[in-house]
Amino acid sequence: MTRALLFIATLGAISATTAKAEYTPATFLDLAGNCQLIVAGTIVAFDDDTYQLRIDDTVLGPAKKGETITVARFRDWPCALRWGDYQVDQRVFVFLGFDTDKRIWQIAGAGGEGESPAAGNAVHANFHLPGQPVEYERPPFKRVLSAVPYKEFKRAIRDFRKTYKVTPATLPRYTFDNEPILLRYDKIERIAEHSKRRFRPRRPPPEFRTLSTLHRHLQDLVDIEKQRIADYNKKHPKRRSTRHTNTAAIRQP
Repeated sequence: MTRALLFIATLGAISATTAKAEYTPATFLDLAGNCQLIVAGTIVAFDDDTYQLRIDDTVLGPAKKGETITVARFRDWPCALRWGDYQVDQRVFVFLGFDTDKRIWQIAGAGGEGESPAAGNAVHANFHLPGQPVEYERPPFKRVLSAVPYKEFKRAIRDFRKTYKVTPATLPRYTFDNEPILLRYDKIERIAEHSKRRFRPRRPPPEFRTLSTLHRHLQDLVDIEKQRIADYNKKHPKRRSTRHTNTAAIRQP
């Protein structure tokens, strides 16, 4: 299992090791920055464990339009339920990571945040996102998702991957009091200035956050995580391990 897949698949499980034992949902930054495959598709068949997804459009990743891939189904658990039952011809937008051990695509996020319904020309985001509220009822619960235009959604993800590189943290990290914390990233680097269009000479490209509401939301998440990294590194500078290896004991004769 890749580091990125392990990171986004276990956010909720890791947070459960903390004193509050809370479920921590994956954010748009977690999904857009880490997943190997991001596509819109239609479910053409499913069984108890997996479903077959025909790809209608690829945002990022190795799969092509018209290809069919196998995806592990999301399983309801006490902290998270799927927004609806699986159905043939159901359209979804998914953030996926490839499990090299099981040889199958896995939905990102312990709460299934990486699997959202699609309707018309919009994605109904199954994670926190600024957008038009849309209700989904699956008795006995009612969910409110955020509807955003598909083209805007796709552009924001692609622009983000061209502009930033994220390095997932080795989780969990610990404080000097040996308390586990959830630090999502080791590093977030700006790798390019966004420049989608042609500009007049000497005119700088627009700031990433000014391109759309989704770009601004991603930039806000980046700023929050970078501040958390800086705060952690300031309070907990790197120290030499207090554990020492007895080299004499393992020295070869």
